[in-house]
Amino acid sequence: MSEIIWSPSRLKVAESCMAKYYYMYIKPETSTSTAEMAMGDLFHRLMQEFYKESGEPKYKSAEAFANTAVARWQFMIRQEATKGRKIVWGYKAEPYVFKNKIIPETGNIIYNTYQNRIPPVENEFGFNVEIDGIHYRGFIDAIFPFSEQTGKVAVADFKTHRVEPRKEKLRTDHQFTVYHLIVGFLLKNNLELRRKVGIPDDLAEIVGIDGVYMSPHIEMQWHQLRNGNIIPTERTDKDYPWLVRSIEDRVEQIEKQNFSRHPGYDCNFCPVKRKCDGDLKSRIKLEIPESPQIEIFPTPEKKKKGLRKHQYKLKL
Repeated sequence: MSEIIWSPSRLKVAESCMAKYYYMYIKPETSTSTAEMAMGDLFHRLMQEFYKESGEPKYKSAEAFANTAVARWQFMIRQEATKGRKIVWGYKAEPYVFKNKIIPETGNIIYNTYQNRIPPVENEFGFNVEIDGIHYRGFIDAIFPFSEQTGKVAVADFKTHRVEPRKEKLRTDHQFTVYHLIVGFLLKNNLELRRKVGIPDDLAEIVGIDGVYMSPHIEMQWHQLRNGNIIPTERTDKDYPWLVRSIEDRVEQIEKQNFSRHPGYDCNFCPVKRKCDGDLKSRIKLEIPESPQIEIFPTPEKKKKGLRKHQYKLKL
């Protein structure tokens, strides 16, 4: 079977529900978006544009930033789409509840949280690496410079969820394990990034050895944009074998065509719910298509100009 290129989101989908994985990656269906997902897309883009090259906020005030967010949300309402996905509103007034309350409130909180913070050295940081025979590709929201005060490099993932995760759940989230692994790998193997992050020469051994890159000098952070909270989570070398085992288990499931469903509360927010429900009702078996026209292991979308500045490609 062809090589699978794992992104953190791809792995998260596979771990949550193999039926969802099937509809998103094996036999892709046109997926939809919710108001919550559209809001996430909006603020992720705005976070990329938040700072000037000088390091100062691009916006003069919290009100200016919030107004920009509302204007872009209004455009999304007219388009009824985000990133090519149709937005399915939960109720008739939902887009305007977000426009008049949730979007401006979140915009104000974001501005007040980040206006005096040292800006990241990388936004939407692209990676494309192979480690121990597993190919990883994706993007990291932000990498902040090395802090002499903490002795760490902070790696951030921006979230617009309504509810914060429990620290115990975040501690076992493989999305953050992959990010930690990739940053450690690149800090050890890419001199350009190491200098950009500002790691002192006497800390060149900041990352692990023997092919394992979980380091106490890297701090993963969940940034809860709706309230400004930043939740740190750690990783150690013990997390690496668990990540590899999880990926191997998913590959085995795919090879055995085990695309079992995991019904639950999250199904209500699933972008492929309609297709999944229809096939379940019709008792359609989920199988890998024989047609070579179906791209089981899709290539990445073409990089849009001006959005993602760097994508590091390395192989160990």
